[in-house]
Amino acid sequence: MVKKPKSIETTRVVIVGTGRVGATTAFTLMIQGIASEVVLIDIDKNKCIGEALDLMHGVSFVKPVHIWCGDYKDCENADIIVICAGANRNLVKVA
Repeated sequence: MVKKPKSIETTRVVIVGTGRVGATTAFTLMIQGIASEVVLIDIDKNKCIGEALDLMHGVSFVKPVHIWCGDYKDCENADIIVICAGANRNLVKVA
């Protein structure tokens, strides 16, 4: 009897918006080992890449997870999509 190799089940979570809420959500998913793939999407590509790189520095201390800055096409195979993007707020300082 030939055993079939066990397929590796992946869980892909896409986070749209890498502001404070999106970055914290990605960090929480990473440290709790909930997802095997975390895709970050943001209109500001440089911020998105920076957040992904920051998170990847801690990957060696947690359960294996692949984190990257992606695009909306990565939502196609996502198990969960979290929308953390909102309107850009211009806060007025009160003297």
